Formats: sequence, C-alpha cells, structure tokens
Amino acid sequence: MQQGTFGYDLEFLRKHHKDLVLLENGDARLIVLPAYQGRIMTSTAEGNAGASFGWLNHELIASGKFTEHFSAFGGEERFWLGPEGGHRHVPVSSAGSLDKGQGDDGAIDGVRTRDLRYHKPAL
Repeated sequence: MQQGTFGYDLEFLRKHHKDLVLLENGDARLIVLPAYQGRIMTSTAEGNAGASFGWLNHELIASGKFTEHFSAFGGEERFWLGPEGGHRHVPVSSAGSLDKGQGDDGAIDGVRTRDLRYHKPAL
C-alpha cells in the first residue's frame, strides 16, 4: 500500500495494536484504538486505496512509548467550536465562565456566546 492511503495506515496500526477496531460500511471505513481511550485514528470514504483522513505520528506509535503529560499519537476526532480570536470567538476566562459580558453579540450557529455556561463538575 502507498503511504497516505487508508490501507497503509491500517497495516501500520495493525502491527502495533492488536485490539484495533475497524468499522466498515461499503467503502467508508474508520479505525478506533481502544488503547488510546477509543480515539478515532483515521477514516476514509474510498476503501483501502482511498485517502487516509487522519494524521498519525508513525514514529511515536512505533516506539510504543507514552510521554508523561501528553502523547501526540495523532487521530482525527478533534472538534473546534470556533476561531481563536476575532469577533465570533468563544471566550473562556480563567475563572471558568463564558458569561462575562464580553461585549460580543455575535452568534455561532444561532447560539450567542453569552448564552453558553461552564459547569464545574462536583467532586
């Protein structure tokens, strides 16, 4: 398999993770790794020969090492609420509240930032 294809990443991950979960629906495929807290590592819409949509840190995965604070193995499961700055950003203060009167009347998909609330979990 050619590097950059789903099949290449599937073969690579199978070498290092025997518990790999492969989900398939026609040519659509998705790889989940339980060892990385159920992280979605990559997917494709065009079978094994199709493009691999995730980013993998091949060197770190092959090393089998975990770093103390954060191991950047890669994946594609990130969800971003908005840009980091600008008049439509989602402000987060160090006090943990989004309701600080930021003066932003803009909305993200119809939700005004002043309507968002941070809920601190009970210990």
